[in-house]
Amino acid sequence: MEISLALDHPAYDCFFLASAEMLETMLMSADRKLVRRCADTPFAPLIAGLTDRPSCSD
Repeated sequence: MEISLALDHPAYDCFFLASAEMLETMLMSADRKLVRRCADTPFAPLIAGLTDRPSCSD
């Protein structure tokens, strides 16, 4: 619920973000609004949009 309030986004969607945080993994989401709301927040490293391209370095 804290994430939902912090992002002003529905709790149902934020449940998946909270799960990613607990599992120390990244959430891949088609929810562009959620991805945008996470930008410039502590949650940004936990989420990526399905259309985002990961950066690779060798």
